[in-house]
Formats: sequence, C-alpha cells, structure tokens
Amino acid sequence: SEVDECEVEMYVPELIHITQPNITTEEELLPLCYYDGFKLCWNADQNNENGVILILEWIGKMVIGNDIPDTHIRRTCVVDDDGETVLSNNLFEGIPDTAVCHLAVLRGNMEYINIEDESFNIMAESHEFLSFVLIREVTLL
Repeated sequence: SEVDECEVEMYVPELIHITQPNITTEEELLPLCYYDGFKLCWNADQNNENGVILILEWIGKMVIGNDIPDTHIRRTCVVDDDGETVLSNNLFEGIPDTAVCHLAVLRGNMEYINIEDESFNIMAESHEFLSFVLIREVTLL
C-alpha cells in the first residue's frame, strides 16, 4: 500500500525546568515551602503564548502527624510563561501544615489536523515535578 506524506507545522515549546525552589542535592529533595508568597521560578519560553499550567496535588500524606487517608485535593491554574509567579494562597486552601504536596509545572502546544476526512491531535508537551512540604505555621524561637 502507498503511504501519503503529510507535513504539519507547529510550535514546540522549550523543555521546562524548575529553577526555584532549586534542588541540587538528595537532602533537598523535599524542600520546606511557606505557603504565603510561595515564589516559583522556571526557565521562561518567550515564544510560548499558551502559558504554563500548574497542577498542585495533595493525597493526604503528612510529615508530622498521621496521614489522612482517602484525601485528594487537586488545584490547577495557568500563568504567563515569563519564568516566575507567586502561587495564590487559594491553591493551598484545605491543605494543612506539614502536608507533602506535589506540583506539576508544564507547557505545551496542540494542533488539530484533518487528513482525508480523519481528525488528529498532535501534541508537544514538557513538564517537571516538584514535591515539597507545605509550611503554614512558623514558630520563632
């Protein structure tokens, strides 16, 4: 059988990399992050007009105290791809002090194409994950 060739042009964004919090050693794998004013930084992609999707998730795991089974909170927001944002406090609503949270940071692009009356989605995506301990209460000694 003969295979028809089809050319699709689409923007493929740069691979994303979280730069702050900066984790360089194994000891830093679970950084302590204060919820109020939590600044997140990544390598910006000036050509990405779709923004960056942030997906925060907590599944009941705690560092101090008992885990909370059957718990699942997921919140999503989209921010400009300018390399930094301060996370809204609303993202952390209902998530307690010392909770182990997971944050996915991703960017991508998608094109819809039709070839001989068939539709296809072509997607290019890059993401990175950050796990951290949410800090709500700070006690000064």
